Order: sequence, then C-alpha cells, then structure tokens
Amino acid sequence: MRTTIQAVKVVQLRLILVAVLLITTALLSAPAWQPEASASEPIPARAPVTVSLTYDDGTDDQLEAADIMAQHGVTGTFYLNSSRFGAPGRLNADEARALQSAGNEIGGHSVTHADLPTLTADEQKRQICNDRSSLLAQGLRVTNFAYPYGDDSPETQQIVAACGYNSARVVGDIVSPGSCSGCPFAEQIPPTNRYSIRTPDSIKPRISLVDMQNYVLQAEQGGGGWVVIVMHRVCDDCDPYAVTPAKLDAFLSWLTPRAADGTVVRTVAEVVGGDVQPSVTGPVPPPRDVTAGLLHNQSMDADTSGDGIPDCWQRGGYGDNSWAWANSSTPHSAPAAMQVSISSFTSGDRRIMTPQDLGACAPEIVPGHTYQMKAWYQSVGTSRLVAYYRDKSNRWVYLSQGPFLAPAATWRETTWTTPELPDAASALSVGLSLRSTGRIVADDFSLTDTDQIAPTVELTSPVDGSRMRGTVTVAADAADASGVDHVDFLLDGVLACSARSAPYRCTVDTTAHPDTVIAITARAVDTAGNTALSLGRNYTISNSVPPDSIAPSVTLAGPDPGSSVSQTVTLSAVASDNDSVSRVLFYVDGAFVAAVRSEPYTVQWDSSAHPDGPATIEAKALDISGNLGFSLQRTVTVDNYRLDSTTPVTTMACDGTVCGADWYAEPVQVSFAATDTGSGVEHVAYTLDGTDPAAGNGSIYSEPFTVSSSATVKYRAMDRAGNLEAVHAFDLAVDSTAPEARVAAPAAGDTVSAVTYLKAAVADSNGVARVYFYLDGKLLGSRIVTPFQWKWDPATVSPGTHTVQVTAVDPARNQTKSEAVTFTVS
Repeated sequence: MRTTIQAVKVVQLRLILVAVLLITTALLSAPAWQPEASASEPIPARAPVTVSLTYDDGTDDQLEAADIMAQHGVTGTFYLNSSRFGAPGRLNADEARALQSAGNEIGGHSVTHADLPTLTADEQKRQICNDRSSLLAQGLRVTNFAYPYGDDSPETQQIVAACGYNSARVVGDIVSPGSCSGCPFAEQIPPTNRYSIRTPDSIKPRISLVDMQNYVLQAEQGGGGWVVIVMHRVCDDCDPYAVTPAKLDAFLSWLTPRAADGTVVRTVAEVVGGDVQPSVTGPVPPPRDVTAGLLHNQSMDADTSGDGIPDCWQRGGYGDNSWAWANSSTPHSAPAAMQVSISSFTSGDRRIMTPQDLGACAPEIVPGHTYQMKAWYQSVGTSRLVAYYRDKSNRWVYLSQGPFLAPAATWRETTWTTPELPDAASALSVGLSLRSTGRIVADDFSLTDTDQIAPTVELTSPVDGSRMRGTVTVAADAADASGVDHVDFLLDGVLACSARSAPYRCTVDTTAHPDTVIAITARAVDTAGNTALSLGRNYTISNSVPPDSIAPSVTLAGPDPGSSVSQTVTLSAVASDNDSVSRVLFYVDGAFVAAVRSEPYTVQWDSSAHPDGPATIEAKALDISGNLGFSLQRTVTVDNYRLDSTTPVTTMACDGTVCGADWYAEPVQVSFAATDTGSGVEHVAYTLDGTDPAAGNGSIYSEPFTVSSSATVKYRAMDRAGNLEAVHAFDLAVDSTAPEARVAAPAAGDTVSAVTYLKAAVADSNGVARVYFYLDGKLLGSRIVTPFQWKWDPATVSPGTHTVQVTAVDPARNQTKSEAVTFTVS
C-alpha cells in the first residue's frame, strides 16, 4: 500500500512538473503586446511611469490638443520647424509663445524638416543650429529636439548636442502593436542615450485607444520608466499621421487619474532637465565657383554617397499617383541621368529637383533678377520646368512653372526664363515635373542669371548667298532678357553701321567695295555690356554684272493634291533658275514650315499640330539675286484624330500643390495640367463665376493666374479631336480680411468678486473659428463654438486691477486682438 501511494505521488509530481513546464512555455512564447484594459476598467499601476505628450511639425490643429490637455490639467511638448511659422495650416510665432505661456514646452525640429543623416555635416548644422537660434529669437525657451522622420545617426547626435540641445527624440525602439518585439517597454529615466530618446510608434488612425493605454500599461507592469507619446495632426480622418480629438480626450480621461498610483504626465524638459544653452549658429555656406553655372553637379555625374541619387539633386512630388525612380542607362552625357515613371495618376506630380536646403546646394540669387534654366530631357506624358525660391525666413515657396514640354523620344533641350524673383527671395530650387502617367529622363541642367547671359542675334536680310549691288539694307533680329542696347553690322569684320532700336536694320553702300565675296555678321550688345556675334553669311558683290530679274520656277512634287495625310508628311518640290537657286521655302496655310538650301528640296512636316481638315501647301523658290518664284498651291486633307474618342484629364493646383478645402488667407496662384492619350490637349477652359466653361464662355488657360477672393473655379479640357472633358468644380475659399473683436464682459471699470464669464463680441463675414481669452496678457484658453465665453474664478488671482483681452481667428486664420479692458477683483 505504501509503495502504491508513493507511485501515485510520483505520477502526480510528474504531472505537476509537466503542467508547470507547459505554462512556462506558453508564457515565454506569448506575444509581447497584450492589451489588458479598456477605457472603463483601468488596471492599477505596478511601477511609477512618466508620460510625455509630444507633437511634431507645428500644425495649427495642435491648438485643439493644447485645449484638451488644459482641460485635463496637463501640458505637452511641441516640436516646431522655424521656417514654417505662419505658413498655411501652421502655427505662428504668437501661437507658439501662447502655448509656452500656458506651460507647454517648445522644442526644435530643424529649419525645413530635412532628413538630416542624408545631408553633409555643415548642412545639418545649419538645419539644427539655425532652427534653434530662430526659435530662441522669437522668445521661446528651446532645450530639446526631435529628429524629422525619427531619423538620426551618431554624427547627427553630436551635432544636436553641439547646437545647444539637452536631448533629442527618435521614433521607435519601444514595444508597439505589431512591431519591435523584444524591445523594452519604456525608455529609462535618465534615458540610455539622451540624444536618442526611444518611443513607441507614432500615433496613427490604426492605433486604437486601447493601444495607447497599453503603451502606458506595459511600462507600469514592466518596471516603470518613461513613455514618450509621438503625435502629429489632431483632427478627424485628415492625415495618415493623425489622432482624433475624441481619442486624445478619452486617453487623457483614462490617464490623468492614474497619477494617484504614480503615473504622471511631464514635458520632455521636465524629465531631462538642464538649462537653456547659448544660441549657436550654423556655418555660413562657403562661396561657390559659379564659372560653370549656378547649379552644382549640373550634369548629375557625382554621387559621393553611392545611393543612386546624384549630389545636390533630390526626388520629390506630391499627390495621388504611383511612381518608380531609376537612373537612365542612356544619359545625355555619361555617366548618369535621373528618371521617374508614373504608372497610375489621379493628382499631383513627381519631380527631379535641386535640393531645397540652406546653402549646401541651393544657389543664391539676386531679387528682381530673372534666371534662365536649360535642361536636356526625354518625356512621355505631361511635363514642364518648375521653380521654387527660399525666402528670408528660410521657407521654400512656389515661384512659377514653364510651359508644357513637347513629348520627346530622343534627347531634346528646353529653355525657360523665370519671372522676376521677389524681394524676399534668397535662393532657387529648379527641376522637371511629371504631371501624368508616363516618364521623364533629365540630364545636363544649367541655370544662369539673365543679366550675365549674352544676347541672341541672327541676320535676317539679305538672304544668305545672294548677290548685292548698290545700296543694300541689312537687318537682324536680337533679343536679351535685360534689353538690347544696339546691334552692329560688320563687313569682313569691319564695322559698317549700327542700329540702336528694333527693328535692327541699316544700309550699306556696296559700291565702296570691289566685286567679290564678302562676309557679313551682326553683333548685338545688351544693356549689361554682354556681346554676341551672329553666324556669318557670305554674299557676292556684283555691281559690274547686269542685274538678274528672272524669278526661279518651282513646282510642288508631293504630297499629291486631294490626298489624305497624317502624322509626319514629306513635302517636296522641284526648282530651277537661269542663275542659281538660293533656297526653296515651304508653307502650310500661309505659315512658314522650313527652308532647304540644296537639292533634293524635301522637308518633313508634323501634321499632328494641324486641325483635322483641309490644309493648303505652297512652295517658294528664291534665287541669289533675290528674285522669288511661287508654286501652284495644292490642298490635302489632314486626318489624324477621327478615331480618337478618349476625353482629356485635367488637374488643378493651388500655389503649386494640391488645392486644399481649408481657407486661404492670401491670394492663391491657380494652375492647371491636362493630359490626353489620343490626339493631345487642344486647350483648358475655365471660369470663376460658377458658370460652366463652354464655347464663347470662360477663359482659355495659358499660364498660372491669381485668385484674390472666394470663387467657384470650373474647368475642363478639350483635345484636338474635339472630345470634351466633364466640367470640374472647386470652391476656392480665400479671405484676407481679419475679424472684429472686443471684450463684451466684464466692462471697463467693473468690479468682480464671484465666478463669472469673460465674454467676447466677435464678427466675421465668413464666421469665427476660435476665440482666445487672455488675463493680464497670459492665455487662459480658447473656445471654438458660441457663445464665446470663458468661465473664470477671480479667486485664482490676487485682489486689485487686472486686464482681459480676446483674440478672434477666422477660418482663414486672419486674427484680431481686442483692446485690453481693465477691471477690479475685490
């Protein structure tokens, strides 16, 4: 019996050991992320945890986050880009100072939100140090930094420290839903590396309230530490990196009561500590050798990083489209050219651009000057040259764009001159933009100040190779962006005469020269003193030879009269003269096509630019004495597009980017881009009065235009086959008028002794979006719905006189601050 009992105990013991082993294995293999709570059932804290609420990029919807935090008695850290102050949808300096006055922390986030490790050390210093210097100059206490895109490197960390920051935050390396298994549950206090503070993943729409709670719970149950929450936009379904106001409010409603168990909310500065370090300025960009042009690495040959992107070039774009980048295997000049393809397109573009930086690559420019841009390209689709400028606050701003480029299967050069640069401009970024399905390949760019560009000049008369006798008029065409001062005409290199205004022509007495062959050239001089010589032309002086008055004969040889033509058409003629034919000229519908100087007299005409229907072809022959002969005209039928039934597609842009549904506080530059896969785009028509564009109604789009007040923009494109696109309509909201604002209560001289409402009287033609309340110059909070009033307890201040002010902000972010009203607290 004893033996049986012992055997049973042994079996039981073995079973227990097996069970323990199974439980242990299950625990070890369980996923690290275990949701354990709901908003209604908080789990008590097991270890003290500090939570920091951080917001990146300084969008104006973060003001609502500040209001929500204030209602829960906590504050946060806002990481701002100094160049974006006051830009549409961004906080301005006054709002940043108001956040700081309310107890929030302001941190740095680089000047332009640059991907820092991809830059040179000096450019990183300009981005990091100059951002902090600018923020400090605005009266902000800036001690901590957040890396744009959460991207750092050992070198970048050292630069952040040298610029005077006490810490820097990355994104990641803490356990998050579906990522970073095996990572710690929280950052340590003090952090393991204060210039690489770790966080859970950024808050996105897919991160639930329970997920946010578990960021905290896993730290509480894992030994405590520091949980840094990373947020961006604060809005409903507006951005891939957004938290809704309702979710943030619910999270704080759950979080703040946990202070009793040791889980508290602190700003980054409160956790890291440290004094405000002196301002440090980044290095001034060194002078650049511009003898080869303003652009660095304009042939795209250098790639010192080996990442496939040429030095001082970048890939860019926006909107809803699918793209692929590559380096072309057939560059215009070896060894490299950049290429981008778009396989599906709804809106936006993809761009091959020079960097929008602080001086490492972006060339400095002179305000008021125009700049000539050249590029070699191949393209299928809708493409054009584009330019941006950097203003005095280091913000990059859309400048303008060139005309649509002709599709090119082989390398083609394009040239475009920018508008005058505004007074605020300090640097340029230029490139090529693809705005449809298709492909562009770009190489060998150049950028020059037009004031340093020689004029263009071409002899136009007499005809090259002709005979000259007696007094002859010589003429030339000349042009220059800065203006042509005069044109000289040289005979065998010796000045014969000059013309100081267009048309540039003067007379030459050939009788002063013996009968011989001479060369004539034109020399143009611009207002800056730059000069250019035309190609020379040879002429035969024949004063002793009897004049020839017999015109040459010329007959069209092709195409056949009455025939149908399409695409590329061969025009040919036969010509003869008693002396010598100088050239044969071809015309279609009276418009010059091309000239041929020798047999066979044949040219290629691209009929795709001609409307379907009849076309009249004619040839003219010119002899060396200037006699002109005419062929009989013949009519053909152009038939390119009768099978095209596809309508074109048009997109609209505002200030060079996707038009926003929000209000604009400044006039908006509107542009259109249209594509057509069949016959090509004929034109884009638009209206601003709400009526549909149609024949006889609306304007034909030729270049970007400015809309200064709210308007319904309607637009549609027509292709060369006559197919019309459906009308698009966009309500463009523009308001540059500030609202009215005054304090309605208390009245001046009132005495307040009990809880009361501070009231605002505000008005705006487009409504008031928010009203801020200030007591003695410090922000109390804001309201976004009527009645615009703030419940206030006078017991929170000492007895005596105090002031109240209100600021009204309209939907376009125009704002007015009221006069201060003085009252007494008893």
